[in-house]
Amino acid sequence: MQFWKGERERNQGHWKGEIMAFRRQINKQLKSSPSLKPYILEIFDECYEDARKEASARSQLPLDTFPVI
Repeated sequence: MQFWKGERERNQGHWKGEIMAFRRQINKQLKSSPSLKPYILEIFDECYEDARKEASARSQLPLDTFPVI
């Protein structure tokens, strides 16, 4: 657990930057192809659940650490 506390301190800014960059990319794609929006909404729940599992595995934290939507 101590390892992940240190990782968080070292990488928190980078992780936030990555999230912001991914959001910009998604918004750019939606502006150029608005018809993708219904598809994104359709697959969002499945993608989120996959991301929860991956975050749990990478961080070695229990799955219930990450909120269910």
